[in-house]
Amino acid sequence: MLYALWIRVAKFFGLVPRWEVSLMMLDQLKADEEYQKLLHQAQTLRDEKAILQEENQSLWLLLEEMGESETLSKTNLNDLMEDLQDTIVEEMLRDFDPIGEA
Repeated sequence: MLYALWIRVAKFFGLVPRWEVSLMMLDQLKADEEYQKLLHQAQTLRDEKAILQEENQSLWLLLEEMGESETLSKTNLNDLMEDLQDTIVEEMLRDFDPIGEA
């Protein structure tokens, strides 16, 4: 009973038993260790995010290039079709015999 009274008086003046100090120090060490783990995880996630952003940017550039090549191929296809039509018309006109004398 006297010990409990002594502890209450000591706590009133801001004093705590050594075992409570040890527990608080142990809790602080655990909290610091957990903090370091979380910092490491955060850094790992930042690195992974940077890698994924770089990959994403590369893929977007690739898609843009593919889109440009598609546009070019459509233009080239139209030019090819016009050339083919001209060639067919020329061949057809070459094969026809004149209907009458001029």
